[in-house]
Amino acid sequence: MGKPNEQREVGERASPARVFAAAVSALIFDLDGTLADTLADLTASVNYAMQPFAVPALTASQIRAMVGDGWSILLERASGGVAPQVQARMLDRFREHYSAHYLDRTCIYNGWDETLDGLARRGIQLAVLSNKVDEFTRAIVSRLLGRWTFAAVLGQRDDLPRKPDPAAALLLCRELGRRPDEVLLVGDSGNDVEAAHRAGMKCVGVTWGFRDESHLAAAGADFLIHHPRELLDILTCLTP
Repeated sequence: MGKPNEQREVGERASPARVFAAAVSALIFDLDGTLADTLADLTASVNYAMQPFAVPALTASQIRAMVGDGWSILLERASGGVAPQVQARMLDRFREHYSAHYLDRTCIYNGWDETLDGLARRGIQLAVLSNKVDEFTRAIVSRLLGRWTFAAVLGQRDDLPRKPDPAAALLLCRELGRRPDEVLLVGDSGNDVEAAHRAGMKCVGVTWGFRDESHLAAAGADFLIHHPRELLDILTCLTP
């Protein structure tokens, strides 16, 4: 499994004293960089996509900062900008390779097993919202997180704008039967923070993902956690 940062003192994250208008009864999770470490497989597919076009291969560290806004933008950033017809061919090659290799090295981060078990015991509803193509979002959740019940799973679809637009987050609230102030969005990027706040939710930023702690703090994350189990601490603090 991927390794999040070791747990730090509670005082190092955003204060849990912030109060909600209602008890938190549901969580919406980002996928890449939050629940699952997908970086190695994304990097391999990006480099496969670019190889015939004489674009230099990139490292996982370079790709990390480019992930989060969908495959087209990922390839645009990785290639440095190419002609539209080349971009389209790269996207086809990326999908071809990723379809066959998306679970080669992808894994859930350490600590989620016991945390998701704890959330299930508390009766918290779970959902996933990702900017990854819907087909692959659902496949990864099914293959790696199938032992837990996710009431709704939603990836990038043509009929919905991507995060940071709040439309998909609000759609999930409706599917869960929850008001936004009853939901926490858990993610690793400024897109997650902005989507949450525009939807009327609070956001928990995870510091082990594809963006660092300073990025999340600058984006305005309401809470910062360094290990999945800290999410249970936040929920305990928010219980009336």
